[in-house]
Amino acid sequence: MKKFYFVRSLMALMIIILSVTTSPAQIIPGGNPSRFGIDGDLKSDTFAFGTSMPSPVNSDDWFHKTGGTGLGVIDTTGAAYAKSRLQSGGDYIFTLPAMYPRFSVQNGNLLLDSRYARDGAMVDSTYFSGNAQNGQDPTTWPGSTAAGSPLDKCDIVDTYIHLRRDGTVLTGPNPSHLYLMLGASLVSTNGSHYMDFELYKQQMWYDRTTGRFKNSGPTNTGGHTIWQFDADGTVNEMGDMQISFTYNSASVQSINIYIWVPLQTYNTKIPKYFDFVPNTFTAGTLPGYGYAEITAKQPGAPLPVWGLVNPVQIPGPSWGTTSKDIGNTANNYYSANYAPGQFAEIGIDFTALGTDPAFNPYNNPCTPPFTRVIAKTRSSGSFSAALKDFTGPFPFVVDFTPPPTVTPPGHLACNISTVDLKPDTLVSPGVYEWSTSDGNIISRTDTPFIKANQTGTYVLKTRTFLGCSSRSDSVTVASDNNKPVAKGNGPYYTTSLNPIALLKGGDPAASNYSTPYGSSQGLTWKWTGPNSYLTNTQFSDAADTGTYTLTITELRNGCTASAPATVIFLSTLPIKFNSIAGILINKNTVDVKWATSSEDGTENYILERSTDGIHFTSLYKIGVTRASNESNYGYRDDITGLSSTNVIYYRVKVYSHSALYSISKIIKINVKADEVQNNIVSVIQNGRKTNPVVNFYSTSSTIVLLKVVDADGKILFKTQAQAAPGINTVQLPAYHLNTFGVKFIQMAIQQDKLNYKFLFN
Repeated sequence: MKKFYFVRSLMALMIIILSVTTSPAQIIPGGNPSRFGIDGDLKSDTFAFGTSMPSPVNSDDWFHKTGGTGLGVIDTTGAAYAKSRLQSGGDYIFTLPAMYPRFSVQNGNLLLDSRYARDGAMVDSTYFSGNAQNGQDPTTWPGSTAAGSPLDKCDIVDTYIHLRRDGTVLTGPNPSHLYLMLGASLVSTNGSHYMDFELYKQQMWYDRTTGRFKNSGPTNTGGHTIWQFDADGTVNEMGDMQISFTYNSASVQSINIYIWVPLQTYNTKIPKYFDFVPNTFTAGTLPGYGYAEITAKQPGAPLPVWGLVNPVQIPGPSWGTTSKDIGNTANNYYSANYAPGQFAEIGIDFTALGTDPAFNPYNNPCTPPFTRVIAKTRSSGSFSAALKDFTGPFPFVVDFTPPPTVTPPGHLACNISTVDLKPDTLVSPGVYEWSTSDGNIISRTDTPFIKANQTGTYVLKTRTFLGCSSRSDSVTVASDNNKPVAKGNGPYYTTSLNPIALLKGGDPAASNYSTPYGSSQGLTWKWTGPNSYLTNTQFSDAADTGTYTLTITELRNGCTASAPATVIFLSTLPIKFNSIAGILINKNTVDVKWATSSEDGTENYILERSTDGIHFTSLYKIGVTRASNESNYGYRDDITGLSSTNVIYYRVKVYSHSALYSISKIIKINVKADEVQNNIVSVIQNGRKTNPVVNFYSTSSTIVLLKVVDADGKILFKTQAQAAPGINTVQLPAYHLNTFGVKFIQMAIQQDKLNYKFLFN
């Protein structure tokens, strides 16, 4: 199976989520970016707070409002169970995925991914138990190995993240704008809160047993993946990044974005579409690598970022939350609502900030630079302040380009006109494109499943979304069109005495040959012919003259083969074959003789030869002699070219007025005899009351002694005859043979003693 991968990096539709430093005046207090409400509220179709809000109808948010038309981007499956756990005082920890498939279009917006996570609030098992800081190698961070509780103002309860575009254009100078939305709530509202959402390129994970993070990034670049730039400042490889925001009970105070780079890059590179913020490089564990803050290249312009904190109490998630401000102290501070100032959310327009991948040739605008996200808190506004609590890491916008590997298809056959082709793994939504240069697709080519009705090579290309780069795989569809072998045999002859011909269809052994799909699994038989003749057996009786057709079908693949056969009626002209015989007189010559009587109406004879006893060819034609009693005919056949044949068959056809009227019996000659010698070639008997005729061959003139004995050895007849060189004839008086049954002829010709068994009937 061939595989082609056209551009392996696939998904950064998303983001170069880079950074912007803003002051409080630059943060828009509420808004509706890409129809998503940044309004200090969780419900769709609601603009609870903020300034300059448009109509809330059809607006999306974290959760769907009952009766509304807007979307909720978080899947709430299992909400009732989560609520029962929290209401009973349990500190239930769980995470929920996106409500809609990644890269699905909903109400004109391209939804890339969403994630909700509930952290342990009162009794937490995921927090930093020692000195941990931003910029350090995450594998050195000391996580907790026992339950505990961080400071209330740093204790995470709920976190939210969502990524979308406000359309479906991914490339070009005017792409659909790309937005990132984040939300968080902490246990209490006292003091300021410092939230970090950190995104990793590698599939980072946390070991709860050891309290350590794993696989955060290359150790030789400080445990993180670096951003790489071309000479002109274009990003050619994205790495880890962090979005930080500070908020208190009244407002979101700042939004900062950082990327992981070598110090040399920070000092020497001028990014093409954004800028490094001076004096913001924070070195990590490994010298020479750290986080640097970035901002957009639009000095003096308002930055399109939104941030809002709920000014009054609002409903929390449908399963509830934890709040030391308003929660039930007897029930681990469970609350159905957020206290004023407890929930904060922000939105960032990366297209307007100049950090949209559409502006940068990042290999593929559909490939994300990261696969995991972790939310964490700090003790103060310093970027390197002590880290306190975390939740995650969780998968987010993981590359999900549908794998193009195709399931090996079945094959076509004479009874299989189409085959189904499909991928091994179906990913939705995904884009599937089928093509073929030498086959034929009879269904739509833009679906995962297709039908083909012709052999050839079929190629499947898969994409995350239209406009994304593709991966491909190909398979070959073959066909089992191996036909059976049909033999109608014949011709067949009927007479007034024998009006029924037995049609013999054969032979199955010839059809049982080896193929890539196995040997024969059996045959079905069908004879058709004159007067609507139809039978379904290998052997079949036929009474009408004419051409019959044998059709056989191979059960393995339904393939058929046909062969004709002719049934001929032989008239009862007054002709009688007295004898027909043949003998090998040397290795290259067969002497054939026949004798007839009553030749009235006969015009000529044709001697035919065959090597299989079925298919005969004309060998010699002679007119009748019309002798008074018996006419004798002969032909010496040169068989030099038949050296590989073991047996040769002969017969004579009788014609009158160019029509076939009769045919002799078939005689068989062994042409592989080691030496030519005297031999009995045939015994001809035309009924029990007629005198049998013995034909034998002699190499010289000699006296022949002949006797006939029965099965018990009793001599029934004996005589002495003069033989001449060639074929000789001796007539046996029928009345001497007494009874029907097996008889034996014993002959002595010079030094040869011959024995021949025949049935007297």
